[in-house]
Amino acid sequence: MANCESLAKCPFFHDKMAKKNVLAYVYKQRYCKGDSSQCARYVVMKRLGKGNVPIDLYPNEMAKARALVLTESVKRDIMSTVCECFEKCELFSSGVAKLPSTSKSFQDKFCNVDHDACARYIVYKQLGRESVPSDLFPNERGRAMELINAA
Repeated sequence: MANCESLAKCPFFHDKMAKKNVLAYVYKQRYCKGDSSQCARYVVMKRLGKGNVPIDLYPNEMAKARALVLTESVKRDIMSTVCECFEKCELFSSGVAKLPSTSKSFQDKFCNVDHDACARYIVYKQLGRESVPSDLFPNERGRAMELINAA
């Protein structure tokens, strides 16, 4: 097997880890100079990028690596479903922001999951941002349809 492509800068291989492991030599032979695809550090680097490998992650900690990759993948999936209007939605900079549980409820239901069902998003898509009333709540689909029909 070929040496790992990250060998030159790997803190584990160059003994830069805070905690020393008595099996370091074995791990270096198995993962660094053997099958790097089974190395937890390598897996995280490949899936999340070089800067996202925890400094204290050992090559044999594949369960920890999988959990980290899964967590980050879920975060990325969630962020990819967030409504395109979320950052500029006036609803959350207005009075509803003073009602944290209501604000979170709307965000969880509409902004982060099903923005196509949001009354504000429906009006935005049909009539444009300037036509979305500041007092229109995400769950007011009937009112959204009235606005669209009246336009």
